[in-house]
Amino acid sequence: MKNIFEVENFPDYAKDLKLNYSKIKNENILENNQLYGCFLIGALASKNLNFIEFIKKEIKDYLSDTEMNAVYTAYSIMSMNVIYYRFTHMAKGYDYSSMPANLRMHGMMNNGVEKLVFEMWCLSASIIYGCEKCINAHENELKSEGVTSIQIQTIARVSAVISAMGNIVRNHN
Repeated sequence: MKNIFEVENFPDYAKDLKLNYSKIKNENILENNQLYGCFLIGALASKNLNFIEFIKKEIKDYLSDTEMNAVYTAYSIMSMNVIYYRFTHMAKGYDYSSMPANLRMHGMMNNGVEKLVFEMWCLSASIIYGCEKCINAHENELKSEGVTSIQIQTIARVSAVISAMGNIVRNHN
């Protein structure tokens, strides 16, 4: 039996994913740590331990231990934030967005990596989890730091491809 975790063995119906995966790995739009951090965010969001391990092997030469820990920090915080902030902009009974969140988020500032890189990883999680408020907040922050529209679009494409790959791995029999 073929190992689906080898990209060349992805099912025929996922050929577009396989080709897109190869394409995004070979582009030079994002720095390696920016790109591969988004890979790990997508894998973590899949909640598939085998896929997470596959991606960790793919990225092991591109992220330091500090960067790996910061990706986990971004994933951890954003897993909480996307739920809360999606609630604040969806709930119509009261303006909850005017209230303090009262959620600890110190990892946003104390994570050991450059702020811009961490913001990119947070945007990736926001895209995967579909929180409009978080997407806009992180996109605006990245734009204010000089990140280009093509770089932001690339984060969205990477997030889409890795998330879809995680879905295929999880659902493939």
